[in-house]
Amino acid sequence: MHDQFPLIAVEVGFTQTLEDLFDCAERLFRGTYNQIQFVIIVKIFETNRHCGDQFPWGINPHDLNTLRNMDKARALAPAIESWYDTNGLPIIGDLEVKVFWYPCGRKTRPTIPLYSFKHDPQRAFTLGAFSQIFKKGQGTLLNQEFKLVLEGQTFSLPLGELENGLSESINKEKKARISKMIVKADI
Repeated sequence: MHDQFPLIAVEVGFTQTLEDLFDCAERLFRGTYNQIQFVIIVKIFETNRHCGDQFPWGINPHDLNTLRNMDKARALAPAIESWYDTNGLPIIGDLEVKVFWYPCGRKTRPTIPLYSFKHDPQRAFTLGAFSQIFKKGQGTLLNQEFKLVLEGQTFSLPLGELENGLSESINKEKKARISKMIVKADI
């Protein structure tokens, strides 16, 4: 019966709204004729990000040739990042991640996350916590080790890996945002 579709799917959203993620989960249920039994929804919220255009980032604006001749990856990008750090302007804001569990057949959308954690890039630490008591669903059980038992199969919820993955991807996102600043400045 489950040869064609997985039992569990994951929807992750950063720019998508939580409502959009719920809509995607419901499309997964319908599109697989309810063969997907469970969708884990991961919503990432960002606050306190500095969005102002700070060009030329403390570098002498009168000498654009110097900026254009700088090695973008080894000199200009680190100079921009350093300038933001020195001035207390976060390129990446405070991140909060909420994980919802959405079983197929549920009558209403979940309102309380299963798990949530915050990541403050200025302090580089995460705090995670389970935020609800788990109930047995039809053919479903989340046991004391936070492993999902579904149709006789056991799945670990990779929440620690999720926290680590977010921490690792912050530097990549910071580099991408700095690259966009450089492109926007036409350097």
